[in-house]
Amino acid sequence: MADRSNARDGEAPSGEGARGSTSGGLLAALGRAQSRYAGRFLWFGLAVSLVAALLCTRLTLRTRFEDLLPQTSPSVIELRRLLGETERGGQIFVLLEGASREPLRGAADAVAADVRGLSAEIVGAASGVHEARRFLLPRAALFAPIAELERADSALRERLAHEVGELLGTNLLDAPPSPDLESTLGRALGGSSLALLGERFPDGYYEDAAGAALVVVVRTAVPSDDLGRARAALERVQARVTETLERFPSIRARYAGDLVTSLAEYGATQRDLLDVGGLGLTLVLGVVLLYFMRLRVLLLMGVVIAAGLSWTFGCAALWFGHLNLASGSLISLVTGSSINHGIIFMARYFEARRSGLGAAEAVELTHAETGIATLTAALAGAAAYACLASGDFPLLDHFAGVGAAGMFLCWLSTLLLLGPGLVCLERWRPLRARAWPARVGAQGAFLARLSRFRLRYEQPFVFLVSRFARPIALAGGALAVVGVVASLHYARQWPTEHDMRRLQNDLGDASELYGTSRRCAEILGAAIEGSMVVLADRADQVPVLKRVLESRRDAAPAHDKPFEAVHTLFDFVPDDQPSKLALLSSIRTTLLRLEAYANDEQRRRIAALLPRAELAPFGVDDLPAELAAAFSDKHGVRGRLALIEPARGRSDTDLRYLVRWADAFRETPLPSGEVVRGSGRAVVFADMLQTVHAATPRMLALSLCTTTLVVAVLVRGLRSTLLVFAALSTGLVWMGLLMSLGGVRLNFLNFIALPVTFGIAVDYPVNFLMRLRSDPRRDVLAALRGTGGAIILCSLTTQLGYLALFGSINQAIRSLGLLCMLGELACVTAATLLLPALLEWRGRMRGRMQSSARPHSVHSNDANLQTPQTQIASIATEPTRTRFTEF
Repeated sequence: MADRSNARDGEAPSGEGARGSTSGGLLAALGRAQSRYAGRFLWFGLAVSLVAALLCTRLTLRTRFEDLLPQTSPSVIELRRLLGETERGGQIFVLLEGASREPLRGAADAVAADVRGLSAEIVGAASGVHEARRFLLPRAALFAPIAELERADSALRERLAHEVGELLGTNLLDAPPSPDLESTLGRALGGSSLALLGERFPDGYYEDAAGAALVVVVRTAVPSDDLGRARAALERVQARVTETLERFPSIRARYAGDLVTSLAEYGATQRDLLDVGGLGLTLVLGVVLLYFMRLRVLLLMGVVIAAGLSWTFGCAALWFGHLNLASGSLISLVTGSSINHGIIFMARYFEARRSGLGAAEAVELTHAETGIATLTAALAGAAAYACLASGDFPLLDHFAGVGAAGMFLCWLSTLLLLGPGLVCLERWRPLRARAWPARVGAQGAFLARLSRFRLRYEQPFVFLVSRFARPIALAGGALAVVGVVASLHYARQWPTEHDMRRLQNDLGDASELYGTSRRCAEILGAAIEGSMVVLADRADQVPVLKRVLESRRDAAPAHDKPFEAVHTLFDFVPDDQPSKLALLSSIRTTLLRLEAYANDEQRRRIAALLPRAELAPFGVDDLPAELAAAFSDKHGVRGRLALIEPARGRSDTDLRYLVRWADAFRETPLPSGEVVRGSGRAVVFADMLQTVHAATPRMLALSLCTTTLVVAVLVRGLRSTLLVFAALSTGLVWMGLLMSLGGVRLNFLNFIALPVTFGIAVDYPVNFLMRLRSDPRRDVLAALRGTGGAIILCSLTTQLGYLALFGSINQAIRSLGLLCMLGELACVTAATLLLPALLEWRGRMRGRMQSSARPHSVHSNDANLQTPQTQIASIATEPTRTRFTEF
């Protein structure tokens, strides 16, 4: 082991400067206590971690959008009222595929009948609109406009008069009957049924035109977000369908629907969060091993960060009880950022050990010299996360709470457990200089050679700063000016991602679920699942609501309609029924009289058009349950619901259209003064976007202010504080330049990277300047050599935590990782290249000025008269330097 006398004065092995302050003394006292009671500290950490791990098992994952908005938001209040007043059951689409039409229809009817008898949770199952057709087709003529019925009645009377005149020979003019008589009668008496039932189901079945695929719609009483019941219901339906299809061996079944999609999305998201977190932890610990080349470091770092993560998510279980899409991704983010404290601690500990200190003294010194710097970084990061909670936005409240807790608790786990862990490991097996070859033969020799090639991240930066300090400083300053202009231009534009498809889970185009969903949408029609639901207080408000909304739609430009149509149960109840029935009775009488003058072919056509004699007025209570279900509340009250169909050719994946669509029905004043409010996915997501957009400037300003306050209080000294924020500000404007050049678009999740970068990236200039300030000679290159590698490793681990997000199936999380990576690259470059170059250039300029003002001496080899440049060169080449020696 290197002798302590070989340590240079600038390395301050005894830590006098650090221990001189009150905080340094307290931290040194903690180090002494940990050396004396190392086992007790570790047992305490293990006990707390086990309790926290048990709490973590209570965490659940919530992915619904309504859980991401404040509970006081009008759209969330209305959505909860809507869900409370309607059947919240999800749907299962059973897609049957076969070679021909008739076997498919037989299988579909059998499946629908068998599934309906499963349990009370299966509300219904249908292979088509048969009940609706049986009720509406005989009454189709009642839906024709009264003017069209009058024209048909008049045309029939003319035809009857012509036929009678022909028989009696009283027609003075041989005028043939109207050539479009039958088409007129067809439109009036039967053609309107196509508008009611849709041309895509001419035989009543939910099938495609080729007859090769057919959908059975299963309605359940199970909410799609009740995962346990939903999974059980789906398994029962699948088992019954499999049993039924044993009688139809040529038919195969696939499944889709909101209940199936919710289960698949939840399972994929849950696996994704664990996979991303595991990948981030693996990458981070792997690069730590490559830097320190010691398995004990890897083991100890893993234990410490695992303890910090268990404390963090144990607190999340107590505070929130669940995670959401954003807070679930923090496993990787917190790991990458919070391991920095351990890296800084470990690097300084090894440096103290190389200088000749024992394990206990090294722990004491390391606590004294790194505690304040790492605490500053932890509190700055925690403050940056905490500022995200200023927007009253649950998505960010969870992210802020878990992130802030993670930054502090992982620092606390490092403070309490890393020192005792090192002491215990050294008691078990002390660190020795190049002991491997002598102790373990060929394997030890290999490991020793490998350890000499461990990565030294700081060397390229030391080389560049020592050779090109002035060009780097000037180029960095010029690039900062360009970055300011680019950042201001970017902020004015505020480019937002408007394509919802780039924010959703990406399970791949080959996913069977997505393929089945697309096939069902093609058969059933996109409007089946795409319409938004509005709940009126009373059923009598709905017809008025429909007229007001349609007038709002008609007033919009033809190319920019907010929605296509408003569908209500009253659409299936024709108006002016008494007048229409009188006209239909007249038409029936005339047709029956015409039969006397018709041939057999004409009688067949007349029979097809003949209105039924038993027709009577009907209302919404007379409609079949199959037809009324979509427009009824859970109490059985019919007609309170209205469906708002999206504009044809437009998709709610276009967020610009989504906001316009939501604004068209979120609040509708009626002529009576009453107001009907709308909600649903469109309104909730539009409100979420608007909330994020409004809260972002406040979050950014608050994050910057709190970071400034933390640094000013803990770092102390105006010059150091200004230098920290000069480096941070430069990194941020470089980040803005990269975002502008890369065309990065912000969304509801990735904008989090902006305020978080303030707190995370301030770690790097703080650690560098604190290390420089502890050196009595203020040697920039020595400080960069001593702590630069650890700083770069800290940034690398953070970047690997962000890089792990690239493996997520959620595209919004991937965009968060990209934006965080850009911030890290820019800020660490500013802290480890531009800031040292600027200080080195300034020091050299001051040295030249002092040298020119000092009289020349004949004793040019006197160390006291060496210029700063000569001193730097001697420091760089000093043979007794032990900073990089292995032990």
